[in-house]
Amino acid sequence: FGVYIGKFLRARHRHTLVKLDLSNIEARVLLWLAGDDETLDLIRKGMDIYEAHARSCGLHSGKEKLAELNPDLRQLCKARVLGLGFGCGAKTFRSVAAVMTGGDLQLSEDESADAVYQYRQQNPKVTRMWSELELFMSTRTAGRTVDLMLPSGRSLVYDITSTTPLKGSYIKGNPPVSLWGGTLTENVTQAVARDILALALLRLDDLGYHTVLHIHDSVIIEVPEDKVLVETNQMIEALTTPPDWASGLPLDVDVEVGDHL
Repeated sequence: FGVYIGKFLRARHRHTLVKLDLSNIEARVLLWLAGDDETLDLIRKGMDIYEAHARSCGLHSGKEKLAELNPDLRQLCKARVLGLGFGCGAKTFRSVAAVMTGGDLQLSEDESADAVYQYRQQNPKVTRMWSELELFMSTRTAGRTVDLMLPSGRSLVYDITSTTPLKGSYIKGNPPVSLWGGTLTENVTQAVARDILALALLRLDDLGYHTVLHIHDSVIIEVPEDKVLVETNQMIEALTTPPDWASGLPLDVDVEVGDHL
């Protein structure tokens, strides 16, 4: 309902809160699932994900950092990375681009349509993932339950009610909805990101940390004030070490420390 409950929490006396956000986790997972090693290699070297996207797509090739040379292009790349990986169309992307950039990027209908077209042309591995997942589902038998296996070993369960057009339910109790490659890719990507965070939470628990709250891709932990630096470094390692089944996935975290987050 638009209420962030983290603001209701305060650290105990002589303690502080550490908030760790898995940075761009879904965008990173999507690249890894799609096998986009070119972009992943740039990210592994420490490059900003939006600049890595620009370079791998041929939008920027200079020695200068994209944020310094062309901040407007970086804003567009940010919107592309966050908004186009799951197949949204031009109409939706106009509003997504504005939201993802804090209102800085206002695209015309033609500019939005061009951005969608260019993204799909420049990211064939992502679009191939859409097609492969849709083909997998559409070749199942209608009226069957289909398990879509994840790298972690668990599965997403779909009740397929129609294959032409492809329809099914993947939330228990909800009616069937239209399915296509972009939707399925989003489901898989978010599920893998969830599994990564879940394993990180278990690691943190094994290390003895007290998790106060976790929301989507972030976790808030309470630590003693006099140990915050050492503890934070250990927590960062716990969150940025990929599971064995996600070898090669570069993870990063944004950290915020304070009594009231």
